[in-house]
Amino acid sequence: MAGIKPAFTCQEAVVEADRCLYCFDAPCIMACPTGIDTPGFIQKIAAKNTAGAAHTILSANILGNTAIDAVSQAKRLGAEEAIILYRRDETTMSAYGFEYALAKSERCEFMFNVSPVAIEAMDGHVTGVRLARTDESGKPIADSEFVEPFDMVVQALGQTKMTELLRSWLPGLEFGNNGRILTNAVTGATRSKASMPGKTP
Repeated sequence: MAGIKPAFTCQEAVVEADRCLYCFDAPCIMACPTGIDTPGFIQKIAAKNTAGAAHTILSANILGNTAIDAVSQAKRLGAEEAIILYRRDETTMSAYGFEYALAKSERCEFMFNVSPVAIEAMDGHVTGVRLARTDESGKPIADSEFVEPFDMVVQALGQTKMTELLRSWLPGLEFGNNGRILTNAVTGATRSKASMPGKTP
């Protein structure tokens, strides 16, 4: 988490991009599992073409774990409070552990076992979200609705894990129904000899 730093200024981004263009071994390209046109992205940053750089990233459709990213970015952009509403409990969140830990370290908040029913508004402005409490399966509980005050809502739904890409790189790798890599509970080993998932402290 110490690697997370404030965003570059425009000038810092250009300097960093120019440095990257002449990197001899390009570890970012070799290690990137997303299929992003990394050289094209860096060239656009170096040319101060931020819209083109954003298009390069977004056209690869690499966005996953959307809500956890959105809540962290909201805090970094100055939101006093940023809250994820999740219909199940903490143990069933699809966000990776390091993402959850990062969001908590940035003082993001979480409301578990709630499901949005409606956005409350007055004079065209959000005033809150009508929520229903949910059971362990994520289904709304009858007569459990309440309104939580909010002044902004970011809809961040859905994700796709890149299991097929990982399978092509690491033959033998197996995934559970939630898309996570299956490991031996004691050793952490996978069925692929090329992969041993690590744990963050």
